[in-house]
Amino acid sequence: MRWKKQDQFAAKETKKFIVTVRDVWRIPDEDIKIIKEQTEKLTDFLKDTPYGKYATAQGKTILDILTGITKLQAELEILACP
Repeated sequence: MRWKKQDQFAAKETKKFIVTVRDVWRIPDEDIKIIKEQTEKLTDFLKDTPYGKYATAQGKTILDILTGITKLQAELEILACP
């Protein structure tokens, strides 16, 4: 929701406002699932190459981040319920 407020200030007048901002970004579960699957496939594809160790490490990092996103989004859904 967008809210716009205009206020008039007299000379040297100050006002205090409290603004609450809600993070509305959300990655759909299906997108996370697809990215996880792609990461696992690429990691597996590269495991027996000179890039195997690097791919495994980067794949683990990506999967950890995606798991964190999934958990955070679940927590935020719980908090958003009245």
